[in-house]
Formats: sequence, C-alpha cells, structure tokens
Amino acid sequence: FAAEQQFWTGRPFPVRLYPSQKRGFTSSIQTILAEKDSDFSREAIKDQKLIRRIRQELLDDDSHFRITATALETFQNCPFHYLLERAVGLCEQVYQPVLLEPREFGELMHRVLQSFYTEIIESEKRLAPSKLELYREMVERCVAAVISSYERCRPVPIKEVFRELGRRAEELAMAHIKVELKQMPAEVILFAEKRLGLLWAEEGICLSGKIDRISRTVSEAQDGYTLVDYKKKNIPAQKKIFGPAPVSFQMPFYLYLM
Repeated sequence: FAAEQQFWTGRPFPVRLYPSQKRGFTSSIQTILAEKDSDFSREAIKDQKLIRRIRQELLDDDSHFRITATALETFQNCPFHYLLERAVGLCEQVYQPVLLEPREFGELMHRVLQSFYTEIIESEKRLAPSKLELYREMVERCVAAVISSYERCRPVPIKEVFRELGRRAEELAMAHIKVELKQMPAEVILFAEKRLGLLWAEEGICLSGKIDRISRTVSEAQDGYTLVDYKKKNIPAQKKIFGPAPVSFQMPFYLYLM
C-alpha cells in the first residue's frame, strides 16, 4: 500500500518489489494506469449518446433534474464519483455479507420505526411513559413483521443469527423510544418517512427528500416542527451542520423543503 501511494504521488519508487506487487503493477499498467481515451474527471463530456444516457439517469419522468441531499453530498465529496455512480451507473462491487451489512441493518431499523410510528400516528399521535410495556409489544410485532417481509424478499442468514438481529432491532428501537420520551415528551407525531419535494419549473429542477419523521411541539413556550433523522453514530455537531461549510447537507436540505 505504501509503495502504491509513492507511485501515485510521484515520489521515489523502490526498485525492488515483492512478487505480488510486481504482478499487481503489471496488471495495473494495462488497465487502471493506462492512458485513457477520455478522462471525464478533466474533460467535458461531448459524446451525445452518453449525454442522453446520463440525462435518462438524472431526470425524472417529467424531465426535471432531481436533486437529493445524498446526491449533493456525493457531488461535493467527489464529482467524478457522482458521475460514475449516479449518472453512468457504475457502482462499487458489493459482495454478499456473511451476516448483515450495517447499511442493510439500518434500512431494517428504518422500516421497524416507520411501522411503529405509523401505528402511533393512526391512534394517539403522542408517546406516553405509562405505555412503555405496550410499546414493547408493538415493537416486537413490528420487528417480526419486518423480518418476515425481509425473509420473503432476500436470502437470509442462518436462523440463530437472524434471531439475534431481531433481538438487537428490538433493543435499539426501545432505547430510541425511551430517549424520545425523555427528550421530546410534548411532541405530536405527524409523519413517518415523509417524502417532500420542491419544483423549480423554470430551471427544470426538482428537489426531493424523505424525512424519517416529522413532529410538532405545541405549548405555551414553544410552537414549531421537529425533524428527526435516525443516526446510530458519526453525528456531527450543530455548528458543523448549519455553519458556512456544512459537513452534511441533509438537515439544512430538509429544512429548506419544509
């Protein structure tokens, strides 16, 4: 790895290499290190066929350029990555995980919480500390339903492993509910997984995003909306989100859509 870094940065390169390094670089010279006919990281795209293909990927059914918070972050971090993944459709190869990929488990948790809060919205719209055991039963039911649906759509790990994932999902959901009861006791829950959009017709652009949950605080001291985005880790500080150079577009983007 250190030798590869030296090669890419133009620093003095070791004369002697391990056999595996020699094989790797010999292969790379003919592929990734070879001079390209077109370098879209440096040159404008002129191929009309490719431009039409890219437009098909980036425009919605009404021919509006659809922009999401995730797409904005991808472009900010690496425009070439955005071009390859979003426009051309060349994604990184993902191999089947032995257990369950963290992103996939995150999607499972989103579905569990969506199912739980949809039930709350259809009934009382608020959480009550006195009903914690009822919420536990609801969570168990939601987890069972989501896992059953998951099993019908995808290959699953062995039963013992999947049972442990279900237990972990129940544990995380209950921890989330307890924190919400403590931190947001007066919230009226309005929407779960709410999709919002804003059309700039003259520019041919559509801003689109899906908010994990929207609640509202109604009291003498406060009246406003709360946007909730589920995160397990890597939560940036408020000043890094709403500063002049935000590390994440997600919450400012959602607030703009609201």
